Amino acid sequence: MNRRMIKHVHSSANPLFESSAHALSGRVVAVVLSGSGTDATDGVQTVKGTGGTVIAQEPAETAFAGMLRAAIRTGTCGLGPSFRGDPGRTASTRGR
Repeated sequence: MNRRMIKHVHSSANPLFESSAHALSGRVVAVVLSGSGTDATDGVQTVKGTGGTVIAQEPAETAFAGMLRAAIRTGTCGLGPSFRGDPGRTASTRGR
């Protein structure tokens, strides 16, 4: 497997989002929740470029916001609902 390195660490979000985007063109919803560095930036652009949707968690709601900020800077992400303090809210919105 040809895995890219980002600051000496194998990228995990980019291959996930990119392979999903290519396999399911236009039917992917990529959700970026937490992480550090710039992992996911190429992947979210691929998802958006193939007609998919990208949602990012509010960076202030997580301890590791670097990946979120990098993904948001690509201009491909909408901010998702707040997940802070209400786990039932996430479950109740899945069926919509």
